[in-house]
Amino acid sequence: MKKRKFLIVFTLILSLLCIAANADEVTKQKTVITCDGDNVKVDFYIDKGTAIVGYCSFDYDSSKITLLDKNENLVPDEVPGLADDGKTAYIASVIESHSDIVITDVGKGSDKLIDTDDGHVFFAWFLPSSVPFIDATENPVLIASMRFKLKDGVSAEDITRDTVKVATKELTGKVSGWYAGLVVMNKDQKTYSFDGVGSNTALFESQLIKNGQVVSDEKPVEDNKPAEDDKPVEDDKPVEDDKPVEDDKPAEDDKPAEDDKPAEDDKPVEDDKPDEDDKPVEDDKPVEDDKPVEDDKPVEDDKPVEDDKPVEDDKPVEDDKPVEDDKPDEDKKPVTVITDKAVSASVLDFGITAEATESSVRVKWDADDSYSEYTLFICDNEYDVVRKISSISGVSSSYTVSDLQSDFDYRIYLLATDEKSFVSSEVIKVKTKDEGDKPTTVVSNVFYDEGDGYLVGLSSELVLFGEYVSKTPAVIAPDGKYFVGWSIDGENAVDTEEYKIYSDTVFYALYSTKKITCRTAYINGYEDGTFIPDGNITRAEAATLISRIADGYDKNEKYSHEFSDVKEGYWYENPIAFCQEKGYIKGYDDGTFKPDGNITRAEFATILQRVFEFKNVVGINVFSDLERHWGKDNICVLYSAGVVKPDENGNFLPDEKLTRQDAVMMINECLGVIPDRKAILSDVKKNGYRFSDVPQYSDAFFDIMSALMQ
Repeated sequence: MKKRKFLIVFTLILSLLCIAANADEVTKQKTVITCDGDNVKVDFYIDKGTAIVGYCSFDYDSSKITLLDKNENLVPDEVPGLADDGKTAYIASVIESHSDIVITDVGKGSDKLIDTDDGHVFFAWFLPSSVPFIDATENPVLIASMRFKLKDGVSAEDITRDTVKVATKELTGKVSGWYAGLVVMNKDQKTYSFDGVGSNTALFESQLIKNGQVVSDEKPVEDNKPAEDDKPVEDDKPVEDDKPVEDDKPAEDDKPAEDDKPAEDDKPVEDDKPDEDDKPVEDDKPVEDDKPVEDDKPVEDDKPVEDDKPVEDDKPVEDDKPVEDDKPDEDKKPVTVITDKAVSASVLDFGITAEATESSVRVKWDADDSYSEYTLFICDNEYDVVRKISSISGVSSSYTVSDLQSDFDYRIYLLATDEKSFVSSEVIKVKTKDEGDKPTTVVSNVFYDEGDGYLVGLSSELVLFGEYVSKTPAVIAPDGKYFVGWSIDGENAVDTEEYKIYSDTVFYALYSTKKITCRTAYINGYEDGTFIPDGNITRAEAATLISRIADGYDKNEKYSHEFSDVKEGYWYENPIAFCQEKGYIKGYDDGTFKPDGNITRAEFATILQRVFEFKNVVGINVFSDLERHWGKDNICVLYSAGVVKPDENGNFLPDEKLTRQDAVMMINECLGVIPDRKAILSDVKKNGYRFSDVPQYSDAFFDIMSALMQ
């Protein structure tokens, strides 16, 4: 993809970015109302700071003035949606733009944004892609103007600041998704606003000019604010910084991978299920209330050890460890490759080579039909992925990657997989050729998909190869939800300011209905460098996990319990006692808790429902294996709350033993945790992989790392 015509434009953009690097981040707005004879003009300025996009909402006194278009023609009572060309929004015919500004109705329809009877004009503005931002650090920048004419019998003396003022929510609320007052976003994606009722007056100034003279004896707009009842609620104003914490995001898929399911012989016999009234059968099986938690044994003070590994008691029994066959052969040296989808793999000699032209690289290797498929990674020098080509047939021996930047250094490696294992080729280096006076300049389109929310900013931009986005819009979340970040895969949030653009990219807005109740690490690995994601969780370990994520647990406080088999002074005594006091667990009819017994998925789901109390969620059964199960109601509530999902066969597998991976993914969903991919990958680059059995390509990698890094 060659787009040389953009080179000069983007050079100018980069220059402007450098010039404005020290600009004041605070953005101030101003309107100037000028009355000259029968004509009234309203100019809207950015008075201080920088700006890239904004929304303006004005209320005018239709009994005194009449709205005109840019050509000073009367705006008709029946306002059209489009201009005469049938393509341009009519609002652009009414609002005169300045400083390269583009005027838009943002798809709301000009006929909805202009009302000549009630007297209001709403419009949005943005900068074209060739201009990164406007800078009012030294002098105010004029954004847009509106023109009016005095009505018969009205004189210039009748014009005050209130003749044209900022509209409050009382007016803007009539247009779905519109904003009260004035809203502007600066170059750092911070949003500033004046809501029209007197708050944030430091960010807004109004000025009146009559016959060339500034009218200074009138009270400022703050004294003209309406009654308290007109004040918009907090949620109606964009916050100063629309970036919420990463932890607000729910993970999309809680179900364990098929390989994570316990074997059939791990299923409890029929007698292990409590009866319909939630009481255990006579052989002391747990009732519905006996849902414990996971298999992470804490150290004596219930804190994860400093290196995130538990003490000796935390090691699983020998049967929980992966079998010897799962480990790489001794003669295969391990290597850590850091990329967006990196792996810690054994290295084999695939004879990989690469030949480069100005804009493409042809990669060749020795095919090995013992592997079912290959994945080819083209990375930059920092191992950020430039291109990833998946599902290359195992019989293939070459692949050509096109649309690359000329005169650029790349690192390339091949990942080969079969049904049970994976290996990596060596990493090779190659550089595309220099085209001299005619370099290939790759420019990518970046789009922002707001889903059910609403953008405050540009919905797309062009970005040079390997650069970062500069116009990330702010987002207003839909009612009842919180904006928690942008995602590439629709599941995991990324830091747009640190995400290099190498191809056409779509950022998807992520929303959550949940609040974080816990921001501390709650699970550990093992001293041998493993996590054992498929290992089962005991009831004692489950109670320990719950004590770490639930509100109110104090390790220095002594909690009481009534279980005959929970030994005094043991590492699990206080967590179990805490969970019993809170009503999260109950134990068995014979007075025991069975701390070393394994917990099922249904039991753990019921405990989570008790801890997080999803009271206002209607449980809907979409699972094919729950119709007559005692845990159906609690599991269905978790499904409706977005915590769990059916597997590919529509099942929940309620009586399967809970795995460590299952527990982490379910807890993260309940907490609303969004894995901080940037921090996790940064940690991997610095310290390597924490666990030899949790490679980066695994489904639960980021969830597990989040549980360690809260």
